[in-house]
Amino acid sequence: MVLGLLVRYTDVDMKRALFSLIVAVVLVVGAFAQADSLVLVRAHGSLAGDDASYASGAVDWYDIQAPADGRIEAVAVSVDAPMTLLVRRGGQSVEEIIGGRGAARTSRSVVQGESLAIGVTTGYAASLVWPGPAEYMLQIVFASGDAALAVGGFLTGNLESGDDEADGGSYIDWYPLPVSAGIRLRVDVSSVDFDTYLIVELPGGGIMENDDTMGTNSSVGFTSATDGAARVGVRSFGYGETGQYEVAVVEEEVILIGIGEIIAADLIGNSAVYSLQGFPGQAVEVDLSSFEIDTILSIDDSDGADLYSDDYGNSTDSHLLYAFGDSGIATITVSSYGGRGEYTLSVRESTVRIEALSDGYRLEDGDVINGQLGPRSPQLDGIHYQRFTFHAERDERVEITLESDSFDSFLRIVDPGGLEWTDDDSAGNYNSRLTFNAERSGIHEVYASPLGYAESGLYTIFFTRAAAGRQILSTRGQLTPNDETDISGKSYDIHEFQAQAGRTVVIDVMSSAFDAQAVLRDQFGTVILRDDDGGSDSNSRIEFVPDRTAFFELVVTSYSPESYGNYTVTIYE
Repeated sequence: MVLGLLVRYTDVDMKRALFSLIVAVVLVVGAFAQADSLVLVRAHGSLAGDDASYASGAVDWYDIQAPADGRIEAVAVSVDAPMTLLVRRGGQSVEEIIGGRGAARTSRSVVQGESLAIGVTTGYAASLVWPGPAEYMLQIVFASGDAALAVGGFLTGNLESGDDEADGGSYIDWYPLPVSAGIRLRVDVSSVDFDTYLIVELPGGGIMENDDTMGTNSSVGFTSATDGAARVGVRSFGYGETGQYEVAVVEEEVILIGIGEIIAADLIGNSAVYSLQGFPGQAVEVDLSSFEIDTILSIDDSDGADLYSDDYGNSTDSHLLYAFGDSGIATITVSSYGGRGEYTLSVRESTVRIEALSDGYRLEDGDVINGQLGPRSPQLDGIHYQRFTFHAERDERVEITLESDSFDSFLRIVDPGGLEWTDDDSAGNYNSRLTFNAERSGIHEVYASPLGYAESGLYTIFFTRAAAGRQILSTRGQLTPNDETDISGKSYDIHEFQAQAGRTVVIDVMSSAFDAQAVLRDQFGTVILRDDDGGSDSNSRIEFVPDRTAFFELVVTSYSPESYGNYTVTIYE
């Protein structure tokens, strides 16, 4: 390999021709973003031992000043040695952008009058395969406004201190992208510097997000319902991460698939895209299976649905329940966690009925309701929700469960007096459950929603109630540092009660101040049952049937030492 390089570079003219070709290709591609771009620097230089130095190598510095608010893109290419760009702005430390494939590039926002220095270096003065000074070509281009994306093109960007900040404190760059109705596009973001997170806001108001489609890179496929301009946001998954990234936009081939059809195919690229047609409200079950790849299945439509499935059941297969929106057209995307191989995709009509629910829909005992959250659902702070109501008498026991394969569910109940109960994952697998005794008679409100911003999709809500049982004990207490402690250092209180033989006893210990733990003992101190999170959220619940009428002890403590605060105990049979 070294011999081949030496022979190739023995011919100086060939080396110059290769250099010119790489320069032409890289600079043309790098300048695609804006038609009104201005070339600030176009230089052909060389790095020699008598140049300024940086670390252990030579460096050439170029001072520039931004003529207006906008962005600058710098590209350095060389066939002699790997390029590294240096950026020094204001009093900040020097930032290094290490290139690859004979080129290094960086793109960043600037404000009018801002001065910065761009440096070109290789890390050493001369190449191992080219005996003379390392020659390079540098181009620095300024473009007013934001850089624009285009179908079939790409651009490079840089997350850095001073960029806009997204929720969670990560930096974010936004780019406009012209889109046409009915055209399937895919946006890909890649970076070796940080874990990428991609956001696409459609002209009609839909929002699609993705993290880690391929490794730590991100990808979003979509079909816009209208002509217009989408917004593409590139951010890091973690707080405050910086570095270079690349955004590309491609038009995807779409394959027609019908309800009742089964397709066996090979995944040979990053993804395969299918178009499915039905009538508004029609529900279908979509299954993706493979013996060769870890499958990922997603479904989206122009009505705002964005469903995702990975590892259905105990397998690496995927499954989704989907209901068509008003458009009656959905897009199915097949992908994997980096693998290639055969897969089977099937679509069948579902017997599940998706309800069209009014605001404040009245829940009755035994209800099992399938609903759908989407862009037409009411929302608060960007989170879609469905509001239900039910009537409960004082001390009546009610249980509500919210399940979804499409989003991380979140439940909130507000009683007639304004008191609230909330739950996130008590039902397991990102599902929610609230069980409580009504403290007041009257109309209660239930808000079913995703936990996250802009999530949508199908859900099922279950509602059950039990007649008010005989209340054995209802009390409030407080764990303090002055209470008795067990051998692990946890404070505890003891409550005594009497229960009847053969009757089911339910014990609820609830606290918003600490992770409650309940321990049931008999009158001699022998532990019968204990529970940590059997109730909603971090609350505890114990259910048991005494074999004799007797006195029992309930020990209220916390999961961790040095956890204190108020709690409530309700015991009924």
